[in-house]
Amino acid sequence: MNCLKKIDATGTSNRKMPEQIRTARTPANIAQVPELICRQDDDPSTNKSPREIQRETGIPRSTIRRIAKDDLKLKIFR
Repeated sequence: MNCLKKIDATGTSNRKMPEQIRTARTPANIAQVPELICRQDDDPSTNKSPREIQRETGIPRSTIRRIAKDDLKLKIFR
């Protein structure tokens, strides 16, 4: 019955969804990824792939890619 009253009053039955709390792209994770993803001392063996970073940190690979793209302005190859 409440749904019908809401439709009559507002013209829609859309409910506002609760906001999700971000747990993966925290400032701590954003600070941790560039240290692992970028080469150090021009030694190609020191850079790590998103999969290696995922295994080491527990951060999902998709989140690592998102941090690299959006926050660090890098392009990651699969």
